Amino acid sequence: MLLTINKLLSITIILALPIGIYSQVNTISAKVIYNDIVLESVTVKNLSSNENTISNNKGLFSLKAAIGDTLHFSYIGMKNLERIITQNDLKNDSLNIQMFEKTVVLEGVEVVEYSSVNSLSLGIISKEKKEFSQYERKLATAGDFKAIHLLSLLGGKLAVDPIINKISGRTKRMKYAIELEKKENRITFLEENYSAYLLDKLKIENGELQLFYTHLIEDENIEKMIENYQHDKFAFFLINEWNSYAQNLIIE
Repeated sequence: MLLTINKLLSITIILALPIGIYSQVNTISAKVIYNDIVLESVTVKNLSSNENTISNNKGLFSLKAAIGDTLHFSYIGMKNLERIITQNDLKNDSLNIQMFEKTVVLEGVEVVEYSSVNSLSLGIISKEKKEFSQYERKLATAGDFKAIHLLSLLGGKLAVDPIINKISGRTKRMKYAIELEKKENRITFLEENYSAYLLDKLKIENGELQLFYTHLIEDENIEKMIENYQHDKFAFFLINEWNSYAQNLIIE
């Protein structure tokens, strides 16, 4: 009977010995990486003991763990990772924990163009802001003389710049430059957008087309057409203008 009890005690000690070894708590040290990039501030949590830490600027961390414990790794933009600690992990002095990028799969994405959405339609500004050319900005800065400026004499305040500009002719020159600039812009617009179309449609020579442009840019309606540009409407306008222009040439 005593022998049997001793045998049972021996078997119990032998069976309990590995459990004691494997349940021993050690410190695991490792580096967290993504490909060859070290990851800083990765949260590492031992789910078995609820202890946690974060990786430093070299991606390194140390945490108490036992064989069989589960470590949970989380980092913004990366997939959460869980790793069960093995005996080799505890022995490895250069252990690397590889994390993987989180990918988002979008299904049934519909792309809608909102070409009419701008600061005006959203109510950010009361009306669309006009972009001024170089000469328009100069004219606005210099001032344009009007009769009302003389009324400022009664209050002892006189806007001198517009009067000087009027006398010297500077305002007139700037107005002429602005008008010339507008005509150059009109020709540029026509050449870039409609020369090929008109040459093919009207079957005319390039020289005739340039003469037509010279005539056309004098029409103030073309400025409004460009501001409210619609391709089909503008093309119809050009054909009508050419027919009228060509008819006058025949009569002359």
